[in-house]
Amino acid sequence: MAGLSTVNMEPEVKKVSKKLKKKLIASEQSEQNQPQSLLKAPKKVAQNQLNFKRVGGGSLGRHPVVFSADAIHFMFSNSNSIHVYHTATSMHVRIIDPIVTEEEREIFHITALATHPERHTLIYSATSDGRIELWDFTTGELRDTWKVAPKIRAMKLHANTAYVITSRLPLPNSKEERSKPSNYLLRVGLNESKKFAGYEKLASVDNEFSGLDVSQDGKYVVVGARSYFKVVHTASKRVDKVNESTMTCLAIHPTEPLVAIGDALGRITLWYCLYDEERAPTVSALHWHAHAVQTIAFAQDGVTMLSGGEEAVLVIWQLPTRQATYIPRLGSPIFRISVSPDNMSYALCQFGNMVRIVSAVDQRTQQAVSGLRIGRIRSDSQLSTGLVLEPRNKLIALNGLPGSLQFLNSKTLEHVMELEVTPGNRVSRMDKNEIIRAHVIYVAFSGDGEWMTTVESRESGPNEQQLKFWRYDAATQGYSVNTRVDKPHDGNIMSLRMNTNSDTAPTCITTGDDNKFRLWGAAVSSEENDVRWACKFVGMYKSEKPTDAVISSDGSLLAVAEKHVVTLWDANSFTLQGVLTFPTFKSVVSKIAFAASSHYLYAATRTHLLVWNLLTCTVWWSVPMRVSQFVADPESSRLVVSAEDITTEGRHLTSRLHIFQPESPIPIASHDMKSQCVGATFLPNSTNVLIMDWQCALYLWGNTESNSRTLQSIPKQTSLLNNMFGESPEATTAASTTTSSVVVSAIPPLAFLTDTASHLLPRPTSMMASLMDLLLQPSRTKSSSSIEASVEENDTSAKMDVDDNDALSTEKVPDMRFLSETFKKIVSL
Repeated sequence: MAGLSTVNMEPEVKKVSKKLKKKLIASEQSEQNQPQSLLKAPKKVAQNQLNFKRVGGGSLGRHPVVFSADAIHFMFSNSNSIHVYHTATSMHVRIIDPIVTEEEREIFHITALATHPERHTLIYSATSDGRIELWDFTTGELRDTWKVAPKIRAMKLHANTAYVITSRLPLPNSKEERSKPSNYLLRVGLNESKKFAGYEKLASVDNEFSGLDVSQDGKYVVVGARSYFKVVHTASKRVDKVNESTMTCLAIHPTEPLVAIGDALGRITLWYCLYDEERAPTVSALHWHAHAVQTIAFAQDGVTMLSGGEEAVLVIWQLPTRQATYIPRLGSPIFRISVSPDNMSYALCQFGNMVRIVSAVDQRTQQAVSGLRIGRIRSDSQLSTGLVLEPRNKLIALNGLPGSLQFLNSKTLEHVMELEVTPGNRVSRMDKNEIIRAHVIYVAFSGDGEWMTTVESRESGPNEQQLKFWRYDAATQGYSVNTRVDKPHDGNIMSLRMNTNSDTAPTCITTGDDNKFRLWGAAVSSEENDVRWACKFVGMYKSEKPTDAVISSDGSLLAVAEKHVVTLWDANSFTLQGVLTFPTFKSVVSKIAFAASSHYLYAATRTHLLVWNLLTCTVWWSVPMRVSQFVADPESSRLVVSAEDITTEGRHLTSRLHIFQPESPIPIASHDMKSQCVGATFLPNSTNVLIMDWQCALYLWGNTESNSRTLQSIPKQTSLLNNMFGESPEATTAASTTTSSVVVSAIPPLAFLTDTASHLLPRPTSMMASLMDLLLQPSRTKSSSSIEASVEENDTSAKMDVDDNDALSTEKVPDMRFLSETFKKIVSL
């Protein structure tokens, strides 16, 4: 050790320091003048991780609505939460959220609801992770939990016994066919609270599950598959199998030994005497539906049977007479039907994310609860428009029902309005062929929100597309068509973008598979104030097919992605300024975007995400990534991308989100979603990102504490006067816990009675309670600090001088003549 201490290391240190200095200088020059090297994968930065929280959306009506025993409330599941509504007023009473982590919430959902047979304020819920939970829907309290199986698909209750359908995939090394899950009917006792509930297997369903129901006395359970149904005797566990082709739904009669089976041909088959071993079953058929029967339900008395399907018509059957009445034009197909315990209301779950309450007396709609109205025919189809910010009113535009757009409030995420881009009647098809409906595939807005551009497409044939320019109408608070262009390209339109700078003239650029891109602009016609849109320029580069095009924020530069390159064009002279290439690999550039307020250009291919430096016309950095969503922030230079993780079968299962800055290939934030991302957008005046998954659930990624409200938020109760004229300064000051002094308003508290026209004032009787509360406010002329000082001063005195005027607190009494004159005016109305 002594020898080591005498060694002189100074020359070696100087030598190493020179090498490090050279490396630092070289790396610094490389960062400034050279593109970044190709990375293997984007790296996460743990200290910059953002909150990821669900804030709205979801799929309504996936399972039947449940009424309370007194029919005052109705409940349904919204993906992973339970919503409680008042039947008469449709008031949103409560949201019940099961206790799961935010990561589990993305894949967690409620699969069934059922009321407690004895305690009328309790409901059971079945979940996708195999739990049965008991809730008090009046308080939102969790009473009990049972762990049953890995996954529950359906549940029916009788007394304290639950009959559930569970599904499990075969083991990887088993000889069973992996594409077919195995479904089992289990009987679960719910008498005692156990971590793992005991169950017994009653039957198995080999192919696709289609329905489950239990008789009123609990003696029989019917479970259906696609080509047969089974009648299970719960006492003896005997199983009777009945073949039924193309079965779609089933229901058990509440008082008779009758099972109603719906099929894909629109027929309802009534099977009698199924429970009698000595008698052969009797079969009867009812046929009205032109397409598959989606749902069947019986009234509590058993006299009435209801059915619904694609025709958007509720059919009410009178079983004794076999006569049917109809409630037509309900707007969208019916998937689920529930009947209230008093037989006075019907709850319909409809296509387009809607729950409708219909009166059984006058057959009119009482209430309607609507979610995100995504009219997707196939579950794997994505959101074609994405989430697009409307800058004028800070709304979010996205696809609605076929041929329409819907707008959401970017702060509350509530539905604001729906715009029919392609007007049409909501009718069902006449035969087996699907009705060809127009779909909005692209939407874009100008920087000030004055103009909106849409592209609609009809799948009946090639090149059935229309380009429409809409102008905002302040009188109607909506958009109206200004210009329509039929067949803007000789082929299909590949992309649509508008200039987002409100200080420049609005322009629009489209690309088509006719190997051309077109620049559109507004032109004033000969008539005064008559503005119409027309094509200003048609461009082409080596007959390559353009896939995307964007306009710079100042409107002076156009960037067009054409196969393996990106071409840059002058927007004024329409001349080619340069060509951006990436020689390392040959992959088609599918998406491009300018980084706002910078000299960078984002681009995405099938295999990479890359950034070009427009000053040097070189690739600044590149990251291998399979990009599905690609959205740039118009207010900053950030970019959010979604990279899909693909399985061997080719299905999208999860998404990995990243936020990039153009200067560095390392993302500033990353998050792994458990579901597929189908849309994303940056919220205005915020650093948060709004994400939408394939189940229509909305997530907020960012500083969720200070932005949008959560599902648990409840509006504050206010008085009538506060709703009409706003909160008083005294109430606002009292509600604040951080104010150190009291601000006294110079406006009299009752000044609104004289400043407002008499015919605009409410009735005096309706204002009396709120008026008395306002007049009887406690005195706030002293701050808390002055009161404490006064108390300390009085404590130090041994004797109080009652004649000392300084020790008294005086306050000027308001002139009561003002109050008497005010009431005289009110009474004289």
